[in-house]
Amino acid sequence: MLFLVFLACTVYALPVAVKNVADVPLEGYVVFFTVESSRLGEEGIDPASMCATDPTGSYLPLWVVPETIGRSSVAVYVKIPNLAPGEQTVITLTPGPCKHNPNDIFTFFDNFTTFNTKIWAPFASLQVYNVTIQAQNGLLIQGAYMAPGQYIQVVSPPFTPPLAVEALVTPMTAYDHDACLDLREYGTESAHPSQARGAYIHAWGWGVSGTTESKFGRFAWYRLAGPPGSATYYWDVTTWDEGGTSPVWNANDTFLFRIGVSAEGARYEVWQLTGDGLKKLLGHNVKPGITNETVIALGQECGGAYNFTQKAFFHWVLVRPFAWPEPKVAVGAERVEENPYAAIIEFLTRPSTLILLSWGVIVVLLVLILFKARRSRS
Repeated sequence: MLFLVFLACTVYALPVAVKNVADVPLEGYVVFFTVESSRLGEEGIDPASMCATDPTGSYLPLWVVPETIGRSSVAVYVKIPNLAPGEQTVITLTPGPCKHNPNDIFTFFDNFTTFNTKIWAPFASLQVYNVTIQAQNGLLIQGAYMAPGQYIQVVSPPFTPPLAVEALVTPMTAYDHDACLDLREYGTESAHPSQARGAYIHAWGWGVSGTTESKFGRFAWYRLAGPPGSATYYWDVTTWDEGGTSPVWNANDTFLFRIGVSAEGARYEVWQLTGDGLKKLLGHNVKPGITNETVIALGQECGGAYNFTQKAFFHWVLVRPFAWPEPKVAVGAERVEENPYAAIIEFLTRPSTLILLSWGVIVVLLVLILFKARRSRS
């Protein structure tokens, strides 16, 4: 009997520590993290119905990325009420049943069960034929490109930064700019991507005309803050702070594109959906920031080649608050314990820093060789 009472009183829970490391307070902030399915299983927690509570025991809105349920780790978004700069809190994950409604979490969410023309405005340039913009539990965008410089896109109403926009995307053909997440400054939304102002992530393909499947490419980030040639103009950038040069991706793989913008700068991330769940591949920070109203553009474009058909599938898109750096998260801990040397280690392990250090070592070795050669001659 005592054993049964003990079981009945046992509370299964997994703590998740969250620390605000930005210099601004977080209000209604949406925290993102991944958690191993095995750790949830040990606590008897089903990710499809689990709950999240704050230190007072009040329930917090959460959403589990449905595409990660059943994988080795699941991706979770939890909305926390407020957190002052430097302050920590603990989210507790517990067994459900709790309903996960993304509309309770995000500023905006659409998984395209239908194509709502009151929200999305479609644009297609003149020399794209057989255009398909079809929504059915995701958005399929497809078109036959018959000339360079053409594009298809759907554009949202305006949102005011700071904000983050995220989209789960499957590039299906990998010809050119096969799948694009653009965050454009309001007023430039109908322009070609090379002329619009904003922050972009593109799946840039290397396909060959006549072959549409199983091709590959790289990921490029863009920050267009002015006309071509200006000091703040970036284009075709495939090297990232985190991850180095973009890895080659394959058509029909699925990725999470994340763009966060504020007055201080833009943050870009690419995550890949694998059998293990979502895994971060790339990250990059760049200035200047964006303060003007922005619109979301989902679509594709043709750069220089043509005479091919491109396909891309957008599973869902969301908008949430954004501050940089984003909160630090420690799954299974009551506090976020920080290494005092973490910033130095992060700087030294950047690809750009390693390249500079490598060149520095080479220069030092050359100087030593030349010095030794001169001494031997003398």
